[in-house]
Amino acid sequence: MRQPNRHAPLATPARPERAPGRLVLLADGSRAHRRMLRIHLERAGYRVIEAEDGSEALRLARASEPDLILSDWHLDGLSGLDLCRAHRALPRRGYGFFILLTTRNDSADVTEGMGAGADDFLTKPISGAELVARLGAAERVLDMQDTLSEANAKLRGALDRLSAAQEQINTDLREARKLQQALIRERQRSFGPLRLSLLMRPAGMIGGDLVGFHQIDERTVGLYAVDVSGHGVASALITARIATQIDSLSLDHALSPVQVVAALNGLMLDGIQTDNYLTMIYGRLDLPTGRLQLVQAGHPHPALQRAGGGVERIGEITLIDDSYNANPASLAAGLATLAGMPPGRRVAILGDMLELGADELALHAAIADYPQLQEVALVHACGPRMRALMDALPADRRGLWSEDAAGLIARVDELTRPGDVVFVKGSKGSRVASVVDALRKSRQSAPPDRPGDGAPDAPPPDPAAIPTRR
Repeated sequence: MRQPNRHAPLATPARPERAPGRLVLLADGSRAHRRMLRIHLERAGYRVIEAEDGSEALRLARASEPDLILSDWHLDGLSGLDLCRAHRALPRRGYGFFILLTTRNDSADVTEGMGAGADDFLTKPISGAELVARLGAAERVLDMQDTLSEANAKLRGALDRLSAAQEQINTDLREARKLQQALIRERQRSFGPLRLSLLMRPAGMIGGDLVGFHQIDERTVGLYAVDVSGHGVASALITARIATQIDSLSLDHALSPVQVVAALNGLMLDGIQTDNYLTMIYGRLDLPTGRLQLVQAGHPHPALQRAGGGVERIGEITLIDDSYNANPASLAAGLATLAGMPPGRRVAILGDMLELGADELALHAAIADYPQLQEVALVHACGPRMRALMDALPADRRGLWSEDAAGLIARVDELTRPGDVVFVKGSKGSRVASVVDALRKSRQSAPPDRPGDGAPDAPPPDPAAIPTRR
């Protein structure tokens, strides 16, 4: 049984290792008990303020923000529980550790006290040694809180400085964007019945994109689109340098579009000497004839909009890759998507649908009667099951068939022509996805002088015109 404090009131251990200064609020209705506890606390190096009831304790807690509060459970005015709740609701700069003093120590009381916000409990009568030990544990919590608060303050300061720096960067980028947009000196101009207009919307604040046109002479207009890798300041600076060079080179009538792009390639490799690269399209339009000489140096294929509103992608197929899974329902849905695509010859490249059971050959043959397939001009297929479809198709819509995907890849140049809208579908096991990869490689650029695609005449690209790193 714990001995009353009166048997050893002066046995409080001193704490010379800790600098004094923590403020303790002592709330107890007994003057004698407050005096005894105060002696222990001051000997341990604490500063002490006292309150004899809950209302006075709350006022002192609000005014002084004590580091620790020792409160009797039973107080006049406000109970210790109510004081704890009110203390937790006060705005504070730091944490206040709250210890309830009580003669009750059953689990229900502990639960109630913890629910009110208490951090610890001391059961009366209180020994000086236990009091100092509990306060030492409380101080470790407060020390950690102080360290955390200091770290948070430093972090807030760093974030404030970072925010200010970011705002300055954003201001500079907005001004840089204005300057980059100013590189496009004219957004539109009419050349007799022909009207040229430009639109550039960078993905970020600034970047390596640039479009432009310039009149070379009375009958010739040069136009270009440039994309330098990256989306930052370095890309924008390279773009500005390239724009100046394009204007200078274009005025030299002796240089063909291929030679202009080749000169820019040399500038990137030998002059600028950066890890960035660029892609571009450069063309010269003859106004009287409407003839366009176009060089495509690694840039995505352009689109040609006809007077009637139709859009053609020049020198490339439109590829719908759905090669990762296949069954009759998903195939019908994919063919419906193909039928709804913009104008162009529709080509379907189909691989076997697997795991269809005993009716698999009949299900493959039935594809020939799909309403969605009637919009498809040509069907190529691979796999033994797709043989049933090829046999069911009319001869004029029957393309190439191979036992496996490798057979189609070997004849990939025969599968499509520029301007086609191509749909590829098959189960994963048919490996028809490898045909997609082969199509992408073979149609990366259009063969020169290919008849019947409706594309403007263009000379064969000079390999030196395509920027590469040495």
